[in-house]
Amino acid sequence: MKILLSLIAILLGFNLIVILTPEKLDNTSSLLIGVSSSLIATGIFVIATDVFQRRILPWYGDKVYRGCRVDGEWTLSNGNNEQRLELTQFGDEVQGTYSHISEGEKDTYILKGNIKESFLSAMAYPKSQRHIDSIVFLLKVDICDGKYVMKGSYLSVGEGCDVAYQPDLRFVWQPT
Repeated sequence: MKILLSLIAILLGFNLIVILTPEKLDNTSSLLIGVSSSLIATGIFVIATDVFQRRILPWYGDKVYRGCRVDGEWTLSNGNNEQRLELTQFGDEVQGTYSHISEGEKDTYILKGNIKESFLSAMAYPKSQRHIDSIVFLLKVDICDGKYVMKGSYLSVGEGCDVAYQPDLRFVWQPT
């Protein structure tokens, strides 16, 4: 694909020179036209490559993806602790936010991960500069009691230098 875009850019630059070149043009003018047309062609190539990699490839990957979808809002409530995942999915890449409310304080994390064969593995980084802890999730998408759920666990920073392990999580999908 890059070779094809390079060829198009070269042809555009060449055509620009042919169109703008009168029969008798001095060397300086010819050089300026050649340099400017190659800069224009390079700019077109860079923009086309960026659009292709950032927009077209993810869109296509999302359209051909055949695994389970985890887009939307997922909640987990137990007593005074509420946890929430808000996810968007493009193909097998998942991103979004994780937040939890504990003792009236809400912490929000930026989540990025992948889903393969109904397993979501993700890493969540704190949104706030005041926190340094990260969270690692491993969740399995399943249907339990007629509800779409993600069951699994996460690891996070514990007391002191310990790693805290939170087993038996059960996030339930909230239809919108």
